[in-house]
Amino acid sequence: MGTAPKADLLIHIGAGGCRELNAHMNEARRVVLVEPVERSAAALEMRARERSGVSVLRAVVAGEPRTATFTEYNMLDASSLSRPAGIRKLFPGLASTGSHEVECKPLSELLQEQILESDKSLVLVLDVNGWENDLLIALERADPAAPIMELRVHCGPAQLFKDSLTDKETVDRLEGLGFGDVQSTGAGAFRVVKAVRSPETGAGVRSSQLNESLRRELEEALKACDDAASQCEDLRVELAAARSAAETADAARVSALKARDEAEGENETLRAALAAAQAAAETASEERETAWEARAEAVKECDALQAALSSARAEAETAGEQRAAALKARDEAVSQCEAVRAELSAAQAAAEHAAGEHAAALKARDEAAGQCEVLRAELSAAQAAAETAGAQAEAALKSRDEAVSQCESLRASAAGVDRLKTVNERQRRELEQARKRAEIAQDDLALALRMQTMAQQDLKSLQNDYRDVVSVKKQQDDLLAKLASRLSDASVYLQTMPDAAAPTVAELQVSDTELDPERHPQNLESGGDFDRTPSKRTKSGKTKPKKSKKRKS
Repeated sequence: MGTAPKADLLIHIGAGGCRELNAHMNEARRVVLVEPVERSAAALEMRARERSGVSVLRAVVAGEPRTATFTEYNMLDASSLSRPAGIRKLFPGLASTGSHEVECKPLSELLQEQILESDKSLVLVLDVNGWENDLLIALERADPAAPIMELRVHCGPAQLFKDSLTDKETVDRLEGLGFGDVQSTGAGAFRVVKAVRSPETGAGVRSSQLNESLRRELEEALKACDDAASQCEDLRVELAAARSAAETADAARVSALKARDEAEGENETLRAALAAAQAAAETASEERETAWEARAEAVKECDALQAALSSARAEAETAGEQRAAALKARDEAVSQCEAVRAELSAAQAAAEHAAGEHAAALKARDEAAGQCEVLRAELSAAQAAAETAGAQAEAALKSRDEAVSQCESLRASAAGVDRLKTVNERQRRELEQARKRAEIAQDDLALALRMQTMAQQDLKSLQNDYRDVVSVKKQQDDLLAKLASRLSDASVYLQTMPDAAAPTVAELQVSDTELDPERHPQNLESGGDFDRTPSKRTKSGKTKPKKSKKRKS
């Protein structure tokens, strides 16, 4: 058998200790060892210094650029981006020594960097501990400058890591990629699947794959065009609905603004009514003070009348008719005073009730003012939201027109399908956002209307409270009028009482010495108006009362 020709380049991803380095040098003119573990990479670099055509690259290779967690273990060759699975059963003492975030290098970029123009054939070795399928998918999409002459994948009969392929799965996967002579070599838990592909076969496979891919892309583009046309029609319907909702929101906003103006007018009227009620309450308070003063004077007069009646009891022994009349007048005055006291107590209680209701009315007025301020803020927010929804609806309409033009251009050429999908998706999101904002605006307007209804109910309640306060004030005025009438009647009655029945205050203040002549004259009071001439005694020894002079009141 002849010696197989050397490949131009061999790339070993996940080289680790690379015990097969000498074999690699015999297979290819140039060898690239890719290893992410620092200790293993340092050892490979020391070995590469002694050999020509061998280079070491420290990197983690994946199908796509990404940031991943790379975990190292006490067995360096088991370090990987995937969690260990079946390998733990083989090595029970396997333990992590640390993990860190790494930036993964895409396979296509690695191939573009390492393959030179002079390289006509490539041998690729994958020993990546669980990332085999990810790299095979990327290899299917990649278009390396040099054809892959041989592909080797390190795996096992069972799944060694979480995402790793078994040897049977790897064989099926490579045959699906167009490789020939696929076989699994080795025995035990670690095996190598080898696949060979000639340049002609690789080119034919790539050409058929490219044609199939182009056909699928064309079908997808045509389907996307149809979907885009359908979505545009749906967008037209949705935009019409959104425009109708925006018009409804504008009408509701105008109605809410009108209701707000009416509420402000009612608030002004209520403020004026509350100010009038406050002034009336202050007037009622002043009248209550006047009533209290009048009651005090009436009490003082009643006390004076009681004192006068007490001093008149001595003279009543000699003036029966006068005493009876005086007692009757006193009883009437006392009953009138009691009635005045009761009415004044009722007036005081009514005034206190009016003051409490006035305080409740003031508190309700303050709450209504606060609710009106909140309503104004919410109406302003609803107006701004409605305006924003209208602007966004206009923007969505403009985006819709742009989407229609883009659909027309996509029917002519399928090159911009992806961009059309992105634009349609963005327009759909914008329309959805506009719809949500319109719904929020409608909810805000509904809330504003509910708040307006509550404010009107509060205004009605305040009006009822104001009517109650006016009614209480009217009752107080009636009580005060009755009290003034009673006091006036009492004053007229006392002034028009006959001298025999109602002596004057000066006469009632005469001491007992004048009524009893046996008392010493020097004890007589000096301020009286009675005749101080001693009474005459009759033959029987009784004192004959003298006739009192009539005095003008």
